[in-house]
Amino acid sequence: MSIYKEKRYQSPRMGRTRLRSWTAAVLMVLVTLPALATRKAIDLETQDILELTPKMARFLVRHVSPRQDSSDQVTALMDALFGRKGLGITYESTATLTAAETFETGRGNCLSFTILFVALARHLGLNAYFEEVGEVISWDRRGEVLVRNQHMIVEVEIENARQQVDFLSEARQRYRSVRRIDDQRALAHYYNNLGVDALAAGEVETSLIYLEQALRADESFGYAWTNKGVAQRRQGDFEAAEASHLRALEIDRSESAALTNLASLYLAIGELEKAQPLLRRVEDDLDRNPFHHFRQGMAHARNGASEAAIKQLKEAIRRMPEEPEFHVALADVLSDAGESQKAIASLRKALALTEDEEERQQLEAEIKALERR
Repeated sequence: MSIYKEKRYQSPRMGRTRLRSWTAAVLMVLVTLPALATRKAIDLETQDILELTPKMARFLVRHVSPRQDSSDQVTALMDALFGRKGLGITYESTATLTAAETFETGRGNCLSFTILFVALARHLGLNAYFEEVGEVISWDRRGEVLVRNQHMIVEVEIENARQQVDFLSEARQRYRSVRRIDDQRALAHYYNNLGVDALAAGEVETSLIYLEQALRADESFGYAWTNKGVAQRRQGDFEAAEASHLRALEIDRSESAALTNLASLYLAIGELEKAQPLLRRVEDDLDRNPFHHFRQGMAHARNGASEAAIKQLKEAIRRMPEEPEFHVALADVLSDAGESQKAIASLRKALALTEDEEERQQLEAEIKALERR
């Protein structure tokens, strides 16, 4: 009987960067922001996401000794990739890349890191696998879509134990749901990510090409069906979108992204009786979604219900304090309610979180205008 052990290794460099995750299930929203995606040209026939180049093999020879035991090789590989004297890979949320591309460019997102690590570890002879984490790690907005981010880690089998490599900066002691996946599912995640980026950029046809490729890799990948439904809705093909969301729910009847998107679709076409029971099934998921509280707050503000608006916007901020738009929205409501000092405080928080220079100048002007009142 084997003894099960678990060891988790986090990248020492990743703690300074707020990581977004590796795979995305898209939820429609009604606001429009500039697209953030940067993607490669489509090359579906020749893509081998785990392929190593000779340069990568030489890198391993220099940094990882074959005389080390398996556990030490894992540690040495992490140091080689992320340590101070290593490759120095940096995080970029929209860079979904192959192992070779991540190595060559020195950048990538969590999926890219995982692909690179698995490829290098296997070249060393280690039994390395992809693992899906079931929890939602964060919410993100890209263009006209809201993205529910989840996470992936690496599992390495070492004698009678397993060692986990986790690139998430905010380490969790133990995830509620982690499962090993095969390479086809990992490939599906890769194309799904590219499809989400294309959708966020407004390139619906390109998005559908990537999502179809994800489903060719793994037809049982529910997230890709959900995202395909969102893209089909963007095309105005409501019947096909409904079928895709229903297919996602056949795979997992409790999948909240599929339920939410299907409910949204039914609301859009006036099928209220079909939408309501779906929304009731995802109440808890919506409550965890900061953008849901933001939209609720804005709706209350439009209706003149400032107290309810403030409550919802504060809840959005509690769940995602680093989003400057939430602070700006709260400041607007507080200002309209005559709470100038509190509005100024919210604007200053937004200012501290905003990197765009034009937006910073606008916020500074608004603060000065309120201070003159």
